[in-house]
Amino acid sequence: YKNARFSFRHSEKQSAYFFYKVDLLSGIKSSGSVQRQAPDGWSSLGKIRYQSRALPALSEIHNVTHKNNKLEIRRKWLNHLTAHSLAIWWFDDGSIISGGRRGVLCTDGFSEAECLLLAKYLLVVWKINARVGRVSKRPRKVSLSTNKAAAPLSPRREKVLGKVENGLGKAWGFSALPRNTQNSVGSAKSPPPFDLNPHERKGEKSLRLQENNYYRLWLSTEQLKSFLRIILPYVPCKEMLYKVLLTYKDLQLQERWISEVEKGCPQDLKPFLASCFEEIKKKTSENDIVQPL
Repeated sequence: YKNARFSFRHSEKQSAYFFYKVDLLSGIKSSGSVQRQAPDGWSSLGKIRYQSRALPALSEIHNVTHKNNKLEIRRKWLNHLTAHSLAIWWFDDGSIISGGRRGVLCTDGFSEAECLLLAKYLLVVWKINARVGRVSKRPRKVSLSTNKAAAPLSPRREKVLGKVENGLGKAWGFSALPRNTQNSVGSAKSPPPFDLNPHERKGEKSLRLQENNYYRLWLSTEQLKSFLRIILPYVPCKEMLYKVLLTYKDLQLQERWISEVEKGCPQDLKPFLASCFEEIKKKTSENDIVQPL
């Protein structure tokens, strides 16, 4: 494309949130901006994709936010974020974990230095103290040989490792590449293959440990509450209420937080708070997101 387009997609399960974002971008959409897609193998649910018109203004934004066509965290564009921007980022990539009392922002596609820059920005501008933590999948043994390839992974392990290597990334981004060569913005690069020891004899196998590290921003209960207070006015739809509802065993603390959410969230969502909270309470258990080292 001569100019950049802006695109993102969501599962059909998040269609209300998807169309909320589409409405925000009504000024750059075309008649064919919204496209339905078949399940891609990760889920049995279909996908909904948005793609804007190609515009010079989007190319300018792309040049500011990307380096070598990869989204890169820089202070020059962080300075333009608003509370609404933080809300969208949280609803895209944030999660409440640890039984509903801590938070994590998945920044898997960014380097440690970029995550530290984001954490510093949150502290200086928004007074949110987030901790950057390293997440590492369990090392796996890779059999390398000069005459025999390593045994293939099972479909389940291939799926898990593929998720790690591609990164969760941002759910939306700019790209000036042709459609058939677009890369997922913010995706983590796969680790380079191991080189065989040149002194190994032909046919001799070498077992190496392959490790893929990435970084996320972690929020304690108090810091998460402070962050959620900032974004509460921008909860987009009832389907996203679960991302701002903390859960407590202490009934008094629980009632206090529900009261805060009720005061801070949009008026039209208040009738759904009670039912949403009861649903979350039934499902809440220790989150299976890998904890930082």
